[in-house]
Amino acid sequence: MNFVKGTVEIIAFKALNKDIDSKWINWALEMLMAGYQSDNLSILAGERPPFNQFELHSLTDRVFKDLGIDYSDINQCLINYVHYIIDLVKNKNVEIFSALEILKNLYIDTDYEYLYQFYLFYFAKSDLTESENQWYIDGINRENIDYELDLYFIEWKSLYSATI
Repeated sequence: MNFVKGTVEIIAFKALNKDIDSKWINWALEMLMAGYQSDNLSILAGERPPFNQFELHSLTDRVFKDLGIDYSDINQCLINYVHYIIDLVKNKNVEIFSALEILKNLYIDTDYEYLYQFYLFYFAKSDLTESENQWYIDGINRENIDYELDLYFIEWKSLYSATI
């Protein structure tokens, strides 16, 4: 059995100790529909707002243990998540600017150097939607930003290996 599509994202959220919201509940429902069975997963799937973060963090600890999901290597969890986001863009499931916003916020949350260029691309693309110039990345303009970003996605994926 393979994990459902959003599992990499949920693992990254767990590794970062993010608040639990309806996205987690939907993931739990999808996991149940995919055939995963766990009392704790069923409980998570049945949760409704308002969410008690203390209780839900404890519950998701048990869910991850039940499913054998290890999130102890935060760095690898984030690398897997970035691969996932890049693949969403490549498969046209997410718009480039939305993906860059996620990656920019991930950099802000973690300050991990390997995410910094995504931060720069986000602001470069943002500036180029409103003006002819951007000052974040040399040589980037309206005509080549998507091409250069695509090349950077390929380069990034070759430098950082996903494990999922």
